Amino acid sequence: MAAEIAGPGQLDMVDMAPRIARARGRRRLVVPVTLPGKVGKAMPMSGLLPRGE
Repeated sequence: MAAEIAGPGQLDMVDMAPRIARARGRRRLVVPVTLPGKVGKAMPMSGLLPRGE
């Protein structure tokens, strides 16, 4: 299972991915990509943010 990650701040995946890599002691190049379809359209509009408690 994937760990749930949510908090009071909102970060883009491009900002979050290098932080996760650094926390794990890794250096990774992060290249932003746009996903096609409904998921790709929902991501920039906060469509994948958790709702509720």
